[in-house]
Amino acid sequence: MKPIRITGFILSYLFGAVVFAQLFAEEVSSIVINEVHHNPPDNTVRQEFIELYNPLDEALSLDGWRLSGAVDFNFPEGANLAAKSYVVIAEDPDTIKETFNVSALGPYEGKLDSGGETIRLRNVEDEIVEDSLEKASLWSEVKDNIHRK
Repeated sequence: MKPIRITGFILSYLFGAVVFAQLFAEEVSSIVINEVHHNPPDNTVRQEFIELYNPLDEALSLDGWRLSGAVDFNFPEGANLAAKSYVVIAEDPDTIKETFNVSALGPYEGKLDSGGETIRLRNVEDEIVEDSLEKASLWSEVKDNIHRK
């Protein structure tokens, strides 16, 4: 039997489906790292970003929250994330607005590595609320299962 060739688009779609399924399989109690855009098509354009999602039925204050690890970013005073909404934190917010027509917070310090690294979302008490490594391990499981078939 010939191996099936899986394109990057299909793998991205499957990863998104796994993350989405994880959100509903577990009781979600806070904001999640929804997307890490670490490898834009043209690496000379500063299009890297991190997207957060608030799955809750209420808005959350991001006062005192921050991203740590591969990138460092402190949310501005008064920042809120509405219920069932997204926020993008970018290395270059102007480029994200120009390219995707999406407003973004930022810039953050640091760089996202296409080879993988840790991104942590920390609350006002500096507790880790979300860790990108959990999703990376899910991604590895999906990728491994696809290659075994």
